[in-house]
Amino acid sequence: NGSYPLCPGFKSLHRHHPTLKKFRRLLKDAGLAGGERLLLAVSGGGDSVGLLALFLSARPRPDFGLGVAHVHHNLRGDEADRDLRAVRDLARSLGLPFASARLRGRPPQGESVEAWARAGRYASLEGLRKRGAWDLIATAHSLDDQAETVLLRIARGTGLQGLAGILQRNGRVVRPALGLTGDELREAARACGLPYLEDSSNADRRFL
Repeated sequence: NGSYPLCPGFKSLHRHHPTLKKFRRLLKDAGLAGGERLLLAVSGGGDSVGLLALFLSARPRPDFGLGVAHVHHNLRGDEADRDLRAVRDLARSLGLPFASARLRGRPPQGESVEAWARAGRYASLEGLRKRGAWDLIATAHSLDDQAETVLLRIARGTGLQGLAGILQRNGRVVRPALGLTGDELREAARACGLPYLEDSSNADRRFL
């Protein structure tokens, strides 16, 4: 917690680091008091690796059982294989349990790739959660994702419920980073020495 590593080769954020202090408050807002067994959804990108860095830096106050999960969407060929290997190797280097799932097939006619992938991702994560007897799934949705979601819903037409945006908790899924920006998450990953990857599809303007 700023003075000694809890994982081999991991450089923890100092306990007074402003992002870590903010993250501790967000954990309380999300109803996470410590003691829960959390399965972190890690894509390999900066946001999810940053969330992992913050959870590790926050221990042991509060302390959580942590595992890493990765879903291979079977859409980006060699790049997706690279992401799977990178997340697996990162989890192993930190001494954390790792689980993965691979989506099969393609979206049915008339359904968007994004919607199909999202549904498959959450179904796969829930399957991994149950298999490992984890309490909750934690995702790295940030303030940036929240803003994008609300703007897209406004553009498409939405009611008051849609304007609420991404929920902090929804069933077994918790999103403790909704009060942080993507830049803050990536900075946490860099400060802790955790490598992350860039998903080329994020820059593809064919996908909203």
